[in-house]
Amino acid sequence: MIEEGKSVILDDGKKRFLLLVEDVEEKIKGIGRFNPAMLKERSFGEVITIGSKDFMILKPSISDMMLGIRRKAQIITPKDACHIILYTSIHDGSSVIEAGSGSGALTMALAHSVAPDGRVISYDVREDFLEVARENVRLSGYTNVEFRLGDVRERIDEQGADAVVFDFSDPWNAVENAYGALKDFGHLCCYCPTVEQIERCASAMERSGFTDIRTIEVIEREMVIREGSSRPDNARIGHTAYMCFARKLPKRL
Repeated sequence: MIEEGKSVILDDGKKRFLLLVEDVEEKIKGIGRFNPAMLKERSFGEVITIGSKDFMILKPSISDMMLGIRRKAQIITPKDACHIILYTSIHDGSSVIEAGSGSGALTMALAHSVAPDGRVISYDVREDFLEVARENVRLSGYTNVEFRLGDVRERIDEQGADAVVFDFSDPWNAVENAYGALKDFGHLCCYCPTVEQIERCASAMERSGFTDIRTIEVIEREMVIREGSSRPDNARIGHTAYMCFARKLPKRL
């Protein structure tokens, strides 16, 4: 049975919506006016009708939550988020700095990975992005995230972080600050859509004393499985961005 305060996904067969079960009626684009408290004591897998649409109630996975959020900015999707988490060695108890917050999709994945004992500090220069990301993370149920309005190109106050992840237009201008914020042998990831951006990131990493610099791109292709006629899905996800990873090498070395 679904309890108050739990996150759920409503799936209409085309789109998924992330909701927190609480007594707050609001107008949700794609659903209409709805009070999620109506979901209390229903069951996952149940189908409900809202207006003229039928929705299945799903127990959300972390990827469901990432893809079901309300978007203010383009999100980092699960196919890239999982590589960021693995290549930066993020785990329970890690301290992670993120900039920018965007719509909060990667923030959720980071919060999930460092829970229950770690924390995420998420910076953005735009208050409207922070507002959306903060609400999306709240709906996901994660409480180990602190959002900050600030420009990491100017300064990062934290030190001793296990990982830093940058997703904004000119991350190379914050690489030196990332070096100062990381613990020795901590990890940095710069997420950039173009080759020109990633070249500048790699150069800045090398100048700042980073090592193990590596850039990857992940292409995901889903398969349509039908007996005797299985094939790649025509709506595959192609290029999203390049991910440039590096590890902090202490200056004394």
